[in-house]
Amino acid sequence: MDGEDTRRILDLVAAGKLTVDEAERLLRAIEAPPAPAPPAPAGPPPGGRWPFSAQQLSGLRAVGVSPEWVRAWHDLGFRDLSVDDLTGLAALGVTPEDVRRWREGPFPGLSPAEATGLAAVGVTPDFVAQMRALGVEGLDAGAVTGMKAVGVTADYVREMRALGFDRLSAGELTGLAASGVTADYAHRMAQEPAPSRRPGQSQSQRQGQGRPREQEQPAEQPEPVPGA
Repeated sequence: MDGEDTRRILDLVAAGKLTVDEAERLLRAIEAPPAPAPPAPAGPPPGGRWPFSAQQLSGLRAVGVSPEWVRAWHDLGFRDLSVDDLTGLAALGVTPEDVRRWREGPFPGLSPAEATGLAAVGVTPDFVAQMRALGVEGLDAGAVTGMKAVGVTADYVREMRALGFDRLSAGELTGLAASGVTADYAHRMAQEPAPSRRPGQSQSQRQGQGRPREQEQPAEQPEPVPGA
């Protein structure tokens, strides 16, 4: 700032157009060094090729993927996540901390893809704990995802157990719920006469069992030839 600028500011103060405080702020702003120019963006990596296409960058940005978020996954040990993996995880709100908790809890070997499946159907650690407390067998990440997807709940498991199905596996519960089997359906079926047919036996086979076997007739002997 030169003396001419200072004199103009003082003249404005003397004329009552600036207060002393305003003049001091103006002088400080003029005397402040210019802000450094922002660093130029880095060019493409060695070889001149970007690791992402324009469409991939748009997709990653749209779901909130940041370099720091990717680095957090790398720190957790997942260094080969694809763009689709990252997009799916971010779109469902799955974080590295979520996967860490799952791996420290019920699913030690949980993969990001499995974590995505759990999040997609709304599986929570509390849901898994309830299923374990009810004695459901075969509770891996995929089985739990399937159970939740078809609407298996703790109440549903209790209803099946009340009917006498005490040791249902995750796969069996999934099959029952997917087929629409309810406690009411099972109870009503139990009121009907039990089928008499044994597994693997057809009606014609059962009918054949009641028939006496025809006595086998000896084969006819050829008549002797005269003069033989």
